Amino acid sequence: LPDWFYHIFLGTARSRWGRRTGFHFVNVEQQAARVKVPVMMVHGEKDRMIPVAAARALRKCITSPAKLMVVAGAKHNGAVFTDPESYLRRVRRFFDLHL
Repeated sequence: LPDWFYHIFLGTARSRWGRRTGFHFVNVEQQAARVKVPVMMVHGEKDRMIPVAAARALRKCITSPAKLMVVAGAKHNGAVFTDPESYLRRVRRFFDLHL
């Protein structure tokens, strides 16, 4: 099916579900552009739930100082377990710079 079909279908589904539950989706890219504090994003290279490309695209939307750490071999939420020493070193460096 063409992309426009999915766009319309998902938009309609979000709208109906939002009206029914009182939950409203936000435009993540638009909200990311409003962030005024430094941001560190950690993403697993082998994340099957959220593609690395999505994290990179979101990083580009952030106008404040932002760092995207892509951890080789890590799955979703697995970065700290895949390379704990590098993870802690990079998080500490980010905190030292921005806190």
